[in-house]
Amino acid sequence: MIASKQSQLSDFELLVHIGTGKTGTSSIQKTLQENQLELQRQGVNYWGMWLEYAPVHIHGWQRRGAGYNQFWNKEQNVFDKQVYEVLYASINQSIDNGIFRAIWSSESIFDHNERLIPVLLKLGSLGVRIRIVVYFRNPASWAQSAYVQWGIKHKTYSGPIKTFDEWAGTARADFSAKLAPWLDSFECVHVRNFDSQSDVVTDFLSVVGIESEAINSFWVYETPSNEEVALRALFNDRNERPALPMHFDEVFRYPSFRVGESIVQLMNRYLPTDEDLLRFQEQRSTDIDRLNEILIAQGQQPLRHEAPLAKKFSLNDGLFTSILAQMVLLQGRKISVLEKGLKELREVVDRSSKAAD
Repeated sequence: MIASKQSQLSDFELLVHIGTGKTGTSSIQKTLQENQLELQRQGVNYWGMWLEYAPVHIHGWQRRGAGYNQFWNKEQNVFDKQVYEVLYASINQSIDNGIFRAIWSSESIFDHNERLIPVLLKLGSLGVRIRIVVYFRNPASWAQSAYVQWGIKHKTYSGPIKTFDEWAGTARADFSAKLAPWLDSFECVHVRNFDSQSDVVTDFLSVVGIESEAINSFWVYETPSNEEVALRALFNDRNERPALPMHFDEVFRYPSFRVGESIVQLMNRYLPTDEDLLRFQEQRSTDIDRLNEILIAQGQQPLRHEAPLAKKFSLNDGLFTSILAQMVLLQGRKISVLEKGLKELREVVDRSSKAAD
């Protein structure tokens, strides 16, 4: 019986999509999520970002929206035990259900190789076939997009908004060094050039062996408009703590604009210049060379050494005014509801006071 189970484990394949961020990961995940019935027909299960779709649920972090901290912020021994037991139990349940392939996709995995690799190797020692898929893009192109995401929209640091150059000095973008442990630990690591793909979703499906003809692709465009970026920058600049996107979504305070500096001037001071991107790219020349050796060896086009031109910031004044007007109206409605509730509360208090007298 044990030998039979061991044989079945060796027939199971776990495909782990580890990112990187800003390479179409959300579109891949949305496509997998929305096509789970078709994937199951093809003998594949999608287990989500936090194993929320895995067939066995044991821990509270196995849910959509559980988030980064709930999953990763554990002592290593607790992390190893919890993640392993979920993966092992889910693999066995999948086998019992007649499913022998599963996909786990989370861009956060790439930055935590030292945490997850031992768990995956333990599964591999039981015979489970582990396959890794990872995408890279031009570092400076990545940085432009990543800065808007983690430098402005989701401010991950304390204090006022950092300029691109300030933020880039702390950006964790040594991709080849972080890739090395994956290459050293697993025989099958698919390294893909995002920039050379006309359709990253189709490319991913092809790499993992899914028939794309029956799959409905979904595209998730996470880059906000310039108008939204400007408003979030103004809002988060006055927040001394790190700021999740939901902080802006939940409450909007009318900003105290800097005298003598337009919003366009402010944003162009924050965002990267051509020189910033060139410097960022040149500092990562060795990293690009290392990645290109791997990409070329796997039949992929190499990443370009040329830095892209900086995206110049501009505003559609009419659209920006329209968004502001809608936000002011929304806040007006909220204030009206609060005033009504406060009035009713005062009436209740007055009645209680009179009754007490």
